[in-house]
Amino acid sequence: MKLALICSEKLPSPAIRGGAIQTMIDGVVPFLRRRHEVTIFSITDPDLPEREERDGVRYIRVPAQRYVENVAQELRHHSFDVIHVLNRPRAVLSYKKAAPDSRFVVSLHNEMFSPAKLPIALGRAVIEAVSAIATVSDYIGRTVLAWYPAARDKLRTVYSGVDLKQFVPAWKPEAAPIRDALRKRYGVTGKKVILYIGRLSFKKGPHVLIEAMRHVLPRHPDAALVIVGGKWFSDDGVNRYIRLLHRLAAPYGDRIVFTKFVPPKEIPHHFLLGDVFVCSSQWQEPLARVHYEAMAAGIPLITTKRGGNPEVVTHGENGLLVEDYANPRAFAEAIDYLLSHPKEAQRMAKAGHALVKERFQFRHVAERLEAFYSEACGQPREASLPAAEAPTTPSEAKGQPPEAPPSVAEASAASSTPLPPQQGSDAPETPAAPSTPLPPKRGSDAPDTPAASTPAAPPSPPATPAPQVVSPANPASVPLVRRPAARGGRPPSRPRTASAPRTARRGAPPKRLQRKGGNPPRERPRTDRPANGSRRPQRPRAVPPSRVRRPSAVGQRKKSGVGNPLQSRRVRPQKNAAPRRTAALSQHRRPPLAARRSNPPGHHPNGHRRRLRPR
Repeated sequence: MKLALICSEKLPSPAIRGGAIQTMIDGVVPFLRRRHEVTIFSITDPDLPEREERDGVRYIRVPAQRYVENVAQELRHHSFDVIHVLNRPRAVLSYKKAAPDSRFVVSLHNEMFSPAKLPIALGRAVIEAVSAIATVSDYIGRTVLAWYPAARDKLRTVYSGVDLKQFVPAWKPEAAPIRDALRKRYGVTGKKVILYIGRLSFKKGPHVLIEAMRHVLPRHPDAALVIVGGKWFSDDGVNRYIRLLHRLAAPYGDRIVFTKFVPPKEIPHHFLLGDVFVCSSQWQEPLARVHYEAMAAGIPLITTKRGGNPEVVTHGENGLLVEDYANPRAFAEAIDYLLSHPKEAQRMAKAGHALVKERFQFRHVAERLEAFYSEACGQPREASLPAAEAPTTPSEAKGQPPEAPPSVAEASAASSTPLPPQQGSDAPETPAAPSTPLPPKRGSDAPDTPAASTPAAPPSPPATPAPQVVSPANPASVPLVRRPAARGGRPPSRPRTASAPRTARRGAPPKRLQRKGGNPPRERPRTDRPANGSRRPQRPRAVPPSRVRRPSAVGQRKKSGVGNPLQSRRVRPQKNAAPRRTAALSQHRRPPLAARRSNPPGHHPNGHRRRLRPR
């Protein structure tokens, strides 16, 4: 079978710059090329030629500008049985016009059929043009069905995977020297490392982990947070959000380490840095690759109950799920549980590694893709995996809903140590002895601690009631920390962090950093019926920039005699910054009309005689 895989216009293939799509292609191509003729289309890169054949796979790279037109032009000169468009359904019709005799399939790694990205009419045309649609999780499939119920028969879930040969489980002897070398490299030797790997963006949520360290350090003074990643794939640029992260992390000193961008080949070994891995996604995550990679490396996993994450992580079995994803305390409780119960953490890590070995290797992904391509060509769908090692996922059975994960009680009964509840759930709260109280807030009545105290401890937060921690013998589990209720039954406001800026104290960056659609819009007053009784809506009159007065700019201009650097380019120089008229100059002003009329002819109001012009 002649296969064509068309990547997106963001990153090149092979994955020398990273990327989830490119990494998956690199993993499945060695299996697909054994039985099929594979051609991969991607963008050009300075380190890669435009055309090459590598290990029996043909690569065609075109410029990112007018990428769809360039790929369509290449398709006119080739013939393929199946053309696989990855994560770009909008471009399917252009490719279909260039290669009308080929079968088209599309795979979705994000909510690309959302009306915000694809108009409804165009989406219906794309669904009719393709033979099948693959999604990386059941969650993405449900988002498609929400807008296009007619696509039910074409939807298939094809989970991603990893190459286990690149990962060394943390419990194996050969992992120890790799871990020691990396910890020495980043200065976290002898510490309990909390690991984050991913892009530094608001929707990935590293700011929540930084704020969670305020609750983790009193219980684990030897803990450290290592943040692996940059602004974008192979990009260590700095934007406003990254500057915010560094401001939040500054008070903690060497307790929080930023590694910047790490090449994809080094990522499998970097997982050995952590004692606990945390995925703090704040958005509906389709299904991040880091879940498979953390389980393959044998690291205990904490993730949010968002999007497709719960499809591969079962609470209390191979990881922990956090429902209150925006609450730093919720992450702190889950981290504290895994750091306080190393045996339970290792049990979950081994269960996750076994799950990846059984279902989520690249050879499993390649076999599922082969069945997907065969079904798109009209051939009967057959299971490619052997029965002994390929238990099908619930989504692969057509029309069957996904299985519900076991409850917290069932998972707790199966384990020896009580498990923490899913943060934000209705689990009952049990009283227990208070843990180490948090340091006092700056400006409070608590006595100041000397400067020779713990050097790396963060600035002292308020002396609020200490969080409650349940002992391992309590059958309930680690409870969710709740704040005491104030007068009227409402909980008091969350204590401010002395070190964090005001816009970042409540677990979210400033509003200017939040993406559109992340928060509900504010209610605005109606403008269709103004208050003055007229039928025509009134718009507020905009003041021209040249008439905007800036007293501070005027004052600075008077003192220094130079222009104000804070003044906008559109604002003209202020007139009152010029030297004022003196009393002598003001005498030459023309008098008012009444004064001119009252003077006798030929006389000036200032007292001197002026020359009369002849008429």
